[in-house]
Amino acid sequence: MKTFANNIRYGQTSLLVALAFAGLTACSSGDDLGPKVASDFSIVAGSDVLTTLDPGVNQSTSNSVSEPGVGLVAYAAGLESLAPRAAAYAGIESGSTVGATQTSGTGTYTGFYGVAIADDVDRGSTFITAQTGQSAGNVTLNANFGDGTLTGTGSSIAGGFTTDITVDGAISGSDVSGTVLVNHQPATPTPGLSAGSVTATLDGLIGADGALGAFHGTDSDTALAGGFAASAP
Repeated sequence: MKTFANNIRYGQTSLLVALAFAGLTACSSGDDLGPKVASDFSIVAGSDVLTTLDPGVNQSTSNSVSEPGVGLVAYAAGLESLAPRAAAYAGIESGSTVGATQTSGTGTYTGFYGVAIADDVDRGSTFITAQTGQSAGNVTLNANFGDGTLTGTGSSIAGGFTTDITVDGAISGSDVSGTVLVNHQPATPTPGLSAGSVTATLDGLIGADGALGAFHGTDSDTALAGGFAASAP
């Protein structure tokens, strides 16, 4: 049985919090603190991606998508008080088994994707705020092993954000690289919040049995990370 975003909440999941920074003065500038958004790949332990997100503010949001017999991708987004910034991380479970490497022909894979988002990040000398939430949905991927391409699309069916994704990947052996365009907006119209698009960096695996991808990216006020897990018919 395919599984996706096993802790996803239907409807609005966005939160707004303020975080005080120890040691910052009222005259300091938010621009002196470095980038206010960041994202990266990370290691997966169990079904969780390892992060430096601050659990003390109860503002991080995390989840995973998985495909039996193929593997799991985990992702998270939230606030980091030490930086201070909003950040997002994603990774593929070690030991995932996508099947034999394909060098010719084509294949179609179906499954699920999920995204964790920290959006509308605002930071001053003594605070940082963000809207955080998740989105999950169906994804269909088309592989052309002769051309070395992996393309696909997905659209959300659950979460506090409405999303759609476009996968533009390159296949080299069993490895996948490329980008994932993530369009996002709050599932419930919220004053002051708007739609946005982030082009995320993709890293993944593909074989005869399935495809896995982790992705992360930022824009000026957004950090997001996610993944997809899909299998061949």
